[in-house]
Amino acid sequence: MRRIVIAIMAMSVLFSSACFVWAEEKIQEEIKKLYYKEKMIIGEIAGAQLEMIELRQKNPSNLNQALKEIKLEIRGFEAILFKVKKRRKKLQEEAKKPVKPKPKEKKQRRKVNLPINSSAWWAEIKRIKSKRLSELEAAGDERWDSISDEVAFDKVSGIFWRTCSTQMGRSYEEAKKWIKEELGDKWRLPTVKEMALLTDKSQANPALAFPHPFCNTEGLKLPIWTSISKFSSPFHMWVSSMYSGSINYLHVKGMGLIMAVSEILPE
Repeated sequence: MRRIVIAIMAMSVLFSSACFVWAEEKIQEEIKKLYYKEKMIIGEIAGAQLEMIELRQKNPSNLNQALKEIKLEIRGFEAILFKVKKRRKKLQEEAKKPVKPKPKEKKQRRKVNLPINSSAWWAEIKRIKSKRLSELEAAGDERWDSISDEVAFDKVSGIFWRTCSTQMGRSYEEAKKWIKEELGDKWRLPTVKEMALLTDKSQANPALAFPHPFCNTEGLKLPIWTSISKFSSPFHMWVSSMYSGSINYLHVKGMGLIMAVSEILPE
């Protein structure tokens, strides 16, 4: 491991040096081009001045007009020469300064969707639950707030739960229809993550950590429907066992029980 770290550090130094050399070579190359350009412009100015001397010696009829044109040409060359010299001087000053390599842009870590029910997924659920329970314990707070006889707020998942599940098995579509007709649009089936945060696999019948606000949870053999479908099969939904806390999947026409959740406090 130590050799790998040293190798990476050495490569970083070489990369920085290469960047410095490359930048310095580019500057020196441009300075050289500007130098030759200066010489060329000076030659043009000298040629124009010689042309003026020759015209004065010949003394043609349009001497004044010809001299005026040559003087304008010389002024133009001098203006260009001034800009070239200024640019070359600036580059020479830059060449004296050490060139720092551009800092690498930090890549944002992509959120990885872990496969549901994998060991990594359960490890993440455990981490989230432990962190939130520790925060509540440190604040001297309890996990559950009882809103009414039928509703409780879970501070771990941050949602409201109906505390009494239905005892009658229903298909997935029937479960959604029952929630809409009996409870209203604000209620829905829980996600598989919300069910995993709720249940406790170290407990059984029910797989809930005590104390909890739920009733009718003992002896439930049918699983609880969730709102999440299996990735490889949209006709299978993830379900949670209130008996063991395990996660599985069930065909939408199978029989499951209903637990309802809401993000906002229902009226």
